[in-house]
Amino acid sequence: MNAKQIRIHSDSQLIVNQVTADFAAKDASMYAYLSTAHQLLRSFQAYEIKQIPRGENSHADALARLASAINDKVGRKVPVEILAQPSTVTSEACAVRYEDTWMSPIYLYLTNGALTGDKAQARKLRYRSARYTVINDVLYKRGYTTPYLKCLTAEQGEYILLEIHSGVCGDHSGSRSLAYKAFRQGYFWPTMHQDANSLVKRCDKCQRFGNVPHIPAEALTPIVSPWPFAQWGLDLIGPMPQGKGQVKYAVVAVDYFTKWVEAEPLATITAAKIEDFVWTHICCRFGIPYAIITDNGRQFDSELFRQFCTRLKINLFFASPAHPQSNGQVEAINKIVKKLLKRQLDKAKGAWPEKLPEALWAIRTSYRTASMNPQDGTKFPSEEPSEENLGDYCLYRILTTNDHLTRGRKRQLDVTGPSAYPLPNPTLPDTFDLGHVSCSRPAPTVPHRKYKHNARLPRPI
Repeated sequence: MNAKQIRIHSDSQLIVNQVTADFAAKDASMYAYLSTAHQLLRSFQAYEIKQIPRGENSHADALARLASAINDKVGRKVPVEILAQPSTVTSEACAVRYEDTWMSPIYLYLTNGALTGDKAQARKLRYRSARYTVINDVLYKRGYTTPYLKCLTAEQGEYILLEIHSGVCGDHSGSRSLAYKAFRQGYFWPTMHQDANSLVKRCDKCQRFGNVPHIPAEALTPIVSPWPFAQWGLDLIGPMPQGKGQVKYAVVAVDYFTKWVEAEPLATITAAKIEDFVWTHICCRFGIPYAIITDNGRQFDSELFRQFCTRLKINLFFASPAHPQSNGQVEAINKIVKKLLKRQLDKAKGAWPEKLPEALWAIRTSYRTASMNPQDGTKFPSEEPSEENLGDYCLYRILTTNDHLTRGRKRQLDVTGPSAYPLPNPTLPDTFDLGHVSCSRPAPTVPHRKYKHNARLPRPI
């Protein structure tokens, strides 16, 4: 209509005052509509907006009823525009780009047998493609310890790492843990570790809330737990910023065998609250434990909680006074929980009770060296081992040490490739630690072409 100067009448006091900046638009939807209105008003040379009574705005009401009441088949003298989406939503167009990636030569060779003109490069490509396959036009990599890994481009890998690092289950983990977490989800691209390291360095929360060690690292003294969920560590966190429901404390429990974590926000830390937490989150979910280790807080060292443990035949042990390292397992989990909450909340500290389940989810899905699995993937035994079989468990751990080392090397091969582990020099001496199992292979008595590159001396297999 080429109008340059307009006068706007509206019967809504809220809309008029928001446009004139007398009222603030606090709702996200109202703020979006206000921004769109300001953009439209800037296209006019001059405008005036005025509030009028509802009775004087009958023409606009009639047009609104006309747009919604009349059937489309009836001819209209007033044109009505139908919007497919709200005016505050901007349509986005995604440009699809086709360009060569690291997967292109491998994919073309496996599908069409195409090779480059260079003989050396062609040989290298054939050797490299042996560990890849194409299924339904998608390239997959054969893993050493895993099923087929879906191959991704660098851009797709960046999105996967960002979701794992700071998504709904993000724990803002380090670069190494982040790369292996993406790998365990079934994805692969050659620069996984480099991209993960770059992402962690760019993460503002990881840099601001990262650990700053002031004392040298010290090896932990493990406390042996005979079977899963037999021995739990119990501790309190707080006081923290007050959240919904007046909660400002949290009780945390961790299993010494599987490293499974349970936590609950509390408004008050009484013996009755601790008893209810142990019964609801430990006994009703995982069975009655054999022992509970906690500090000397009055909530734990109370007559009510002692009677509760005695009634269920739970052994209650207390850590040494003024020495939290004796209950270091749960203290370490407390540190991890508080670190995750800091990185997820930033300035909204009072929302930590709502973010606590997400922090627990992130901890449970992270890879743990002690259990060799994420906590949610830990295999539970069908029955508890008896006292006669406890010694067999220790022997099993000793005999499977080499197997764990081999699986660790294979996991490294899945990510970095065979070049990460060069062949050992046969002339160098081998060193062994106590408990290593090996067998010797006799050297051939007569030199033979088959043993051209083998050592003359017996070597362990």
